[in-house]
Amino acid sequence: MTDFARRIDAITIEQLRATGATKWSATDGSIGAFVAEMDFGVDPAITAALHAAVDEGAFGYMPQRIAADLSDATAGFLERRYGWSVPASDVWGIPDVIMGLELAMEHCSEPGSKIIVPTPSYMPFLMVPPMRGREVIEMPLAVRDGRYEFDLDALQRAFDEGGNLLLLCNPYNPVGRVFSKEELLGIAEVVDRNGGRVFSDEIWAPLVFSGATHIPYATVTPAAAEHTITAMSASKAWNLPGLKCAELVLTSDRDRETWERIGRFSGHGTSNLGAIANAVAFRSGDAWLADLVPYLEGNRDRLLSLLAEHLPGRGCRNPRAPTSGGSISAAPVSTTCRPSTSREKPPSPSRRERCAARPAPGSRGSSSRPPRPCSRRSFAGSPRRCRRARPARGRPRSERDAGLGGTPHSRRECVRRIDPR
Repeated sequence: MTDFARRIDAITIEQLRATGATKWSATDGSIGAFVAEMDFGVDPAITAALHAAVDEGAFGYMPQRIAADLSDATAGFLERRYGWSVPASDVWGIPDVIMGLELAMEHCSEPGSKIIVPTPSYMPFLMVPPMRGREVIEMPLAVRDGRYEFDLDALQRAFDEGGNLLLLCNPYNPVGRVFSKEELLGIAEVVDRNGGRVFSDEIWAPLVFSGATHIPYATVTPAAAEHTITAMSASKAWNLPGLKCAELVLTSDRDRETWERIGRFSGHGTSNLGAIANAVAFRSGDAWLADLVPYLEGNRDRLLSLLAEHLPGRGCRNPRAPTSGGSISAAPVSTTCRPSTSREKPPSPSRRERCAARPAPGSRGSSSRPPRPCSRRSFAGSPRRCRRARPARGRPRSERDAGLGGTPHSRRECVRRIDPR
């Protein structure tokens, strides 16, 4: 057992509840196993940097040195990790990825145009555009040979219906896909042909599992660079969502001109401590990732083994990406079973037991497609705690006996029960 594994396995439930994290904050003793939070604490290098910042009293408006360090560290990480050479001046700090989406809608898409959202989807991508007066065009992914893929004909139809900005999760949340260069090239060709734009959410890129390679979408062609604005953050891979910091990476002259005009205010609300933590993660966090990813892969493999043994008719699509939970596929911080072919009715809240049976508040929404039963649960904790998470009553006995926590619900609801990042 590695030192990392020993340290993680030693963390108690009492310690987790003391953190006040959403996943562990329910007063009735249940666990929010749908929540994209890890039970692994924080990289000690980040903790040390935050303690130093607190001792210095770094709580004023963000000084230029902190902002510049964040940009430098992010650019260095992209070069070191993906061979993507980005000038530090093209990296802008923002409070979170959702703020990046709002900025992209306002400044990078045609005024009043529709937003194309592939589904299953990260919940805010379905909710935020209507809140800003934009209509969403839902574009279901295709399933070919057991794998979720972009349907390029459906993407073209979405542009024909008035879509202008495509929201791309790369790696894809929630289906656990790491797209090949050929797949990204196909998407880029359709977007470019229609004069569209892409908001590429690459928040999960640092955690890609073995056997897959993350390719930043903006790097596939010069045309893709021109029509893309990329969002990223250390919040998922280093478990820092409460520190409020993410980054936008600009790759087109038109966006550079826009950010020269609005940049100072686009990052308003970015936390000093979040920027410091992100900079340390991107500059010094490779050792953390080297320990974390194999540990998560081991948890994934154990869960897939349990599913194969106890639920051979359901199972998960083997994920290559560390996306948060959704309706279809497994991932490091939240995994979901393939939609069931059964007609089981999900249990009412009053019949749910504990752990994964807790839904996210405000997660319901209508859907133009019939719901399909599915389940999602987290495995970003020690195997012992993951095994203890029990599913709700009303699930098949074999599933309860397997120790597979998760909330059964419709495909749409499943993808909407994801925490805000």
